[in-house]
Amino acid sequence: MRHPLPIALAVLAAAASPAMAAPPVISTSTPAADIITASGAVPVSVTASGALCARLEVRDGAGTSVSTADLVAAGADRFDGAVSLPADGRYSLTFRATTNAGCDYTVPSDGASRRVDITVDSTAPSPFSISNPLISSPSGSGQAVIGRGASVELAWDRPADTGTGVAHYEVVVSGTERVRTAATRAFLPLAGVANLSPLQIIAVDNAGNRRAISPNLSLVIDNAGPGITWLEPSARWLRGNVNLRVRAREDGLGSGLARVGYTTRTVLPGGAVPSANIGEVSDIDPDVDVDSARVPWNTKTFATRDGRYELTAFALDRAGNLSLAKRVVFIDNTAPRFTTRKRAFTLRAKGTATLAIRVQDKLAPNLRVSWVVRKAGSRKNFLVSREKLVRDSGTQRLRVPVGRLAPGAYRLTLQVKDLAGNFTTRAYVLRLR
Repeated sequence: MRHPLPIALAVLAAAASPAMAAPPVISTSTPAADIITASGAVPVSVTASGALCARLEVRDGAGTSVSTADLVAAGADRFDGAVSLPADGRYSLTFRATTNAGCDYTVPSDGASRRVDITVDSTAPSPFSISNPLISSPSGSGQAVIGRGASVELAWDRPADTGTGVAHYEVVVSGTERVRTAATRAFLPLAGVANLSPLQIIAVDNAGNRRAISPNLSLVIDNAGPGITWLEPSARWLRGNVNLRVRAREDGLGSGLARVGYTTRTVLPGGAVPSANIGEVSDIDPDVDVDSARVPWNTKTFATRDGRYELTAFALDRAGNLSLAKRVVFIDNTAPRFTTRKRAFTLRAKGTATLAIRVQDKLAPNLRVSWVVRKAGSRKNFLVSREKLVRDSGTQRLRVPVGRLAPGAYRLTLQVKDLAGNFTTRAYVLRLR
């Protein structure tokens, strides 16, 4: 039979000791989960049912204790406080709560804990710059990016960020965010964007630190080509060396001139020969109009044959707008020909004599014929004709008023000139009796 004394003692001991309290339960905390922040000052709180005390322990990324602080009771089961983290880096925050009346956190059966990791990053991304070619702003202040058409492609360097890394970039026009992207390249729509609008590209890291691109920029929106007008040559019929010159002008708020030059093509009955480059104006100042720089053109070297050519002057601005000015010219480096039946003429010194010559020019039917009569052995002109316009090749008749001259020996010089300035001159013996 079991002795009743040990049972009685056990009952008495149980009646003399208080009931064991249940451990607290942490239901919420601030921060509630792992976070990234740009500020080291972090408000903290914890809600733990039944807890009598709460404490916050902070350790750095290496596990070294940074601080330990008791939280202040702020209501039913809630405890508040604040922590100031000393520098950028990773930290662990451990909330501890206990039902122990003496706030002894070493009794496992009386406590509960929760850990939250925090990354502090208060440093903005490093300075960065745009990769687009920049121009001086036509407004006279700062630099600008050139835009044309429906959108402009922007590209920039990737800034360094030793903290939490760059999260995204914001493209801001006149203070309004237009594009957000994680890439270092973006297409910016230009609809509704005014010329010379301020442009910013801002790098934002994962902690919210911001860095704007340097320098400050603006947008030059240029959808119009330069104005271009021919100045030289003024004539349509050309020969030898000629100068090509145009006036190329960009609008005062445009992107500026990039290239000015000349091309040509031969216009033949069977079709046009592909364009050939003549040359370009060198050392163009994009902010200055071009109206004095000439490009020399040797038509003898360039043109393998006389004929009709189409000259094209082009002006290209830095936005890529192209303007053309065309004109048709005739290159003629061949002198006209003419023949007579005789090399000497014997005429009566009376009235007006008619001389027949046969003229020919394969390109230009419009020729000018003239003649001069001098006394043999003299440089003095006795008779000088007016130029006669000959519109067709073939036999032409010249009237020479020989009745004004005394009988004797003379020198008759005939000249035929085409519209390009090529000419043929021949001398004949003229005897008057």
